[in-house]
Amino acid sequence: MFNKNVPVVGNWYVNRTGQLIKVKLLEMIQGIPVKAMIEYLDGSTKIIDMQAWSCLELNRHISRGGSVRFNP
Repeated sequence: MFNKNVPVVGNWYVNRTGQLIKVKLLEMIQGIPVKAMIEYLDGSTKIIDMQAWSCLELNRHISRGGSVRFNP
């Protein structure tokens, strides 16, 4: 049901096109995540369920220096 990348609040993830996504919060039911609020670099947010999360094909982004930079 869940992919290998269970969302973790505060972590950054990158999709296949290189877009960075940060998990802002999780809605849990009995300790199981059911929805996640994600934020994009432009500040926009979206609430998705775990089925949508697993379809995103995300990899955890590990930044050097502890910050994420955006160069337009």
